[in-house]
Amino acid sequence: MKHFSIYTIALALLMGLLVSCSKSSNNPTKTNINLSDTTLSVTQAYTTGKWKIIYATGGFINQQITFPNSYLTISKDSLLNTNNDTIAYHLPITWVRGSFYADSAFVITNSNYGIDYIALSITNDTLMLSDNHTEALSYRLIKAN
Repeated sequence: MKHFSIYTIALALLMGLLVSCSKSSNNPTKTNINLSDTTLSVTQAYTTGKWKIIYATGGFINQQITFPNSYLTISKDSLLNTNNDTIAYHLPITWVRGSFYADSAFVITNSNYGIDYIALSITNDTLMLSDNHTEALSYRLIKAN
């Protein structure tokens, strides 16, 4: 009889733990959007704003570059890059559908300054951009406050 009640208590505790560890239904929905097949208005809606540049990977030697205090502010018609609260550049941009490597994604471009960023995807609060040329760097940015 003692074994039965110990097993019953152990089973009840286990069930209680399983119920208390279940996911809450009010968790925010995760975002995972491939920007390659979206319209310009959708791409701009998801990419417009201030982004903290975390790191870039790739290039000829597959390097990783970190950006301790660098931000990129994207709007429909301009791109602002700041490093340590100093403006690195503030340029007019155009959005063009696929050129070179970006077959269907939109490219943020300013041909006078060699700016060509492919808007690839959004995952939760992370934006992924890539250079639009060979030996490209891929950038990871998070939404800034």
